[in-house]
This record gives sequence, C-alpha cells and structure tokens, in this order.
Amino acid sequence: MDYPDGKFSMFIHSLLTDKNGCDLSNCDTAIELGAGMGRFSYSLVEKFDKVYLVEPATDYADKLKSTFKQDSVTVFNGTAKDFIKQNTGIKDKIIFTFHLLHHLNQQERRDIFEFVKMTGSKAVFIEPNPHNPLIMLQIIFHPDMKVKEELAYLSLTKEQLTEELASCGLSRTRYFKLCFLPPFLTDLMLRSFLKRTLSGLEKLNGIAPFLGSYQAVYCESDGR
Repeated sequence: MDYPDGKFSMFIHSLLTDKNGCDLSNCDTAIELGAGMGRFSYSLVEKFDKVYLVEPATDYADKLKSTFKQDSVTVFNGTAKDFIKQNTGIKDKIIFTFHLLHHLNQQERRDIFEFVKMTGSKAVFIEPNPHNPLIMLQIIFHPDMKVKEELAYLSLTKEQLTEELASCGLSRTRYFKLCFLPPFLTDLMLRSFLKRTLSGLEKLNGIAPFLGSYQAVYCESDGR
C-alpha cells in the first residue's frame, strides 16, 4: 500500500519511541529491509543522518529513488541477503523491517537476525498482529493485498519470533502491540481534527491487545 506522505510513518515512529520506549538514539544510520514503496521510510529519512532503503522489486526501487532524492538516502535494488553480503561494515545502525518477515522463509529471517547480532545493531521488526481478526478482513478485501501472499503472518506469533531470535543470540527483546486502529483509519484520522486522539487510543492495546494492528519486536544486540 502506498501512503503518499510521512504522516503515518511519523506516527508509527512516535509510538516506537515515545509510547513504547525503543531507544533509537546514538544511531546515525538506518537500514530498512524490504522498503516497498516507502510507506514507513519517511520517518527514517527525517530522523537519521544516513538511510539505506533496500528493495528487490525494481519498480518499487525506482519509486523510492523518485520519492527520496536526499543525498542522505541510498536505495539498494536487491534482496536483504544481497545487501547484507555487501554491507557488513556499516556501524552504529538501526535495522527496520515493516511487513517483511512473514514474506520470508525461516532461513531468510535468520540471515537478518544474524546480521543484527554480528554487527551489534539495534533492530525493530514490525509485523501484522496475527491475533487481530480485522487484519484478516483487510487482507481479503483490500485491492492491494493478496491472501496467498499475506497469510504466512499467522505463523509469526510472539512465541515463534522469540524462538527464532533467541536461536541467533538475540535474547534482549521487547514485544508490544501498536496502532490500535486499522492503518487506513489511522491515516484518515491523521489528516483530520481527530489526530490528537490517536495517541490516547494506544492505551487500549493494554486492554485489548488482540485488536492492535501490529506486533513489534525491539532488539538490542551486543555483537558478541
């Protein structure tokens, strides 16, 4: 899905840092693996000195290049595995994935987790909340989403993610739900006088976490 500006991205970023305590400071470089059309990239370009947007689809990569023309942004047209092979020396980084992990097999996810561990990076992995029934309805009815491609997210539960991360030595993790309203409603509210109510609604994730749109895992690796 294509969000044409940074409102939604900046809101999600604020939930990570202000509401859920992810320490994204002391990182000069942000890497987004599987950046797609840049839906979540705006906040990274705004907040970090150097940004790598990694996207294997050439048409999406071209869109990223036309959207983010800043000198601080490098668009890498290739897979996460290709990028990792060529960029193991980048330091002081935060690695992001948004709606990517459930499109990968377990070994491909492991490559990313090992990259985080090897380089001593921080990481934020955001996936659809597998317990949210509204996400299933969105997948079925939204024209930009295909059921066959999206259903794998159901297997990426908190337990599965924790197990996979631990197998790569990433034991220091924080897990939480965020974006209580469906993304398209959140985006609409961000463009209206109701935008100030969105942060307050996030408290409901503690009462009905199954209704949160996303599950997020935050990792800090010591590189050992």
